Amino acid sequence: MSRLTTVPTIMIEVRAFDDDDVTGRTIFHPVIRAAADGYSLGTLALNELADLPILRDHINNAIKNFNISTPMEENQEKEAPRFTAIIEGYLSGYRPMNRGNFNPKTMEVRTSQEIIVDLAEMVDIELNDVAEAMLYLGYCTAMTNHKVGWLLGSVSPVD
Repeated sequence: MSRLTTVPTIMIEVRAFDDDDVTGRTIFHPVIRAAADGYSLGTLALNELADLPILRDHINNAIKNFNISTPMEENQEKEAPRFTAIIEGYLSGYRPMNRGNFNPKTMEVRTSQEIIVDLAEMVDIELNDVAEAMLYLGYCTAMTNHKVGWLLGSVSPVD
């Protein structure tokens, strides 16, 4: 059966907020946005990261209850591109972000070439290897100060 509508783009980002009740504690709230054809389909904000598996369980139950079939390719796990594990380790202090809410205090833009230079003593990696791994890990591109690169959100809370 073919789709009647455009496949939506679904973005999951995490926002850090200082806890008003406990000084020095930061709470990370997942925010899920859906859009299609340039229009928002809605936003869902969850209380904390631990709510994501709960949401996944509800979605899986809905798929089963509504008897929704998925193409065979979608059921199979996509194989990680070369060097994904190395790049994921390199980015351990960062997380994928949405370019729509760029904040220079909590985000930075790093080019594929900068990543290659940083990893040069560890692995012989090429631009396309970096691009494939970054896309697989959920990162998007952004432009700031006439520099195009990967948008990296800081994992640590900002003072």
